[in-house]
Amino acid sequence: MLYLKYNQQKLMSKSIGFRCPDDIVIEIEKTVQLTGLDKTAVIIEMIKGLQAVSIDDRKKLPRAEAIYLVWTKSKLLYIGQTIDLQRRFASHHRLVSFLEAEARISWFDPSGCDRIEIEEALIDILEPTLNGKIVTEGDKRIQVLLSVDLWKAYRLYCFEQEVSMSDDVRKYITELLSKPRDGNGEALA
Repeated sequence: MLYLKYNQQKLMSKSIGFRCPDDIVIEIEKTVQLTGLDKTAVIIEMIKGLQAVSIDDRKKLPRAEAIYLVWTKSKLLYIGQTIDLQRRFASHHRLVSFLEAEARISWFDPSGCDRIEIEEALIDILEPTLNGKIVTEGDKRIQVLLSVDLWKAYRLYCFEQEVSMSDDVRKYITELLSKPRDGNGEALA
């Protein structure tokens, strides 16, 4: 079992552990000996060196098992695990937050490791801001996929009408739902 310490400039450190393949443990230990860094610093440097794509380029993610980290220049937003990284980001429950933050996605292949155990350990030591946070119960956000041409045309329309896209969609849905309905839920003419 590999034990990690992580000091977040607090008065105390946290110790956590998870099983890891021997070759990764050996690599970490070699790096500790060569650099003089502690194991946590080595692991954080390994994370920084992971491949990454912009949230806008999420369709370029591999269709593969992964542990992923979502981050901005200044903070780590989320850590998760999945059996299909590309599919996960096609409908992630935090996608709107990631898009608004102009986040990046890093990932690594957890082959030979327990994905859930590693995910939980990384969340514990790195404390990403959105893990464990409940999606607010107030206004709900929805994601609508539009072709690029349709999105551009709609954005231009809203600009010309001097209304935000969100306000225009909200108005449309409100008007649609305020129409009288028959017994089957169909709008009456």
